[in-house]
Amino acid sequence: MQLTVIDEHEVVVDARVEAGRVFVSSGDLASATGWVLKPEGLCRGEMCVPARGLDASTLELSDVARALHRAVVVDVEGGVAAFAGDPMSAGMRASIDELELPDLDGNIVRMSDFAGRKRLLIAWASW
Repeated sequence: MQLTVIDEHEVVVDARVEAGRVFVSSGDLASATGWVLKPEGLCRGEMCVPARGLDASTLELSDVARALHRAVVVDVEGGVAAFAGDPMSAGMRASIDELELPDLDGNIVRMSDFAGRKRLLIAWASW
């Protein structure tokens, strides 16, 4: 089946589904995410993440996500998979109070101004 993998960009790859698990070739994973399986683990440039037990020829997306400390959501019927989270931020935490964004009128809104109150942040992207 054709599967659109969304990470930093969208790439259509060939995938195989078995018992609800989605497998892609290591080459397709590399083209979609930039992560290459090497003997030392999943690598992107100079950085490598240990990834024990991954098969070198085909990789299951949830195993890859687990190794990278990321989340992956797959809609087999829709033919799409999306990775979330940044492996470089594993263990790092930030507060929503640090967030500053412009409102519809261009005025800067600081989340810290609403500390102690419930806040709802709605984001939209055209892509």
